[in-house]
This record gives sequence, structure tokens and C-alpha cells, in this order.
Amino acid sequence: MEKENTHTFLGRKPGESGWIEVGLKDLSDMQAFVEGYIERIEIGCGIDLWVNDSFLAHAASDTLSLMIKREDAKLQTVYGNVFVATSNDEGDIVPLSKDQMKWFTFRFKEIKQLFSDPFLLITDIQSFRKVGELLWQ
Repeated sequence: MEKENTHTFLGRKPGESGWIEVGLKDLSDMQAFVEGYIERIEIGCGIDLWVNDSFLAHAASDTLSLMIKREDAKLQTVYGNVFVATSNDEGDIVPLSKDQMKWFTFRFKEIKQLFSDPFLLITDIQSFRKVGELLWQ
């Protein structure tokens, strides 16, 4: 039986190449996908990564999914399954708009040579955030 009101989000699983489409209906589906309680990581332009909150403190290296280059040039590692979303005016977690999707997909570069499993790197997030903020004004 197909779920009603299911939204399609971009998702990613460690060790897999690229993004997948993930159908999520509600909080329980989101928690099932990340395999735990969800936690938000803001990346700019109203775009958030949603991850398992327990992986923010400790995770095994084989669960590496993403690395984010922050303003201070430090890399933030993101582990486990992750999905990308934004929020609507009511605060609900919803899929990205077409403009946000363009902004997001342009900024991710797949890196396969550094580790045995592929992961993604968000490059120069702060300069892209400034460009994005100009677009949203």
C-alpha cells in the first residue's frame, strides 16, 4: 500500500555513490531512514542536512557520508544516512525548491580517491552561502 502525503527528498547512505530519492512521509519515516533521532545541520540558503543525532558525537569511519568545509576552513564530518530538506512557513520539514536544488547540487563534489568508500565534500560553503543569500533577497 502506497503512503499518502509522501514527499521525495534527496538522501545519501555511506559507501554509496551519489544521491538517491527517498520517500518520507513523517517524522517516524525520517528517523527510520537515519536510523535514530534526527538532528539538523544548517548549510545555508534555508537548506539543512538531517542526520542521526548520535553520529554527531561518535561514529565509525566506515559510516562517513559527507564532509563540509566551514568558514574557518575546518572540515565537519557527517556520518550515517543523511537527507536534505528545507522548512516551510509552518516549520515542517519539506523537500527543497527547484532553486534550492540547483544551489545544493552545484556545490557538492564527489571525492573517490581519498578513501576506499566514496563520500561527498561541500566546497567553500561560506562563499556559496553569501551568493545564495543574495539570490533569496
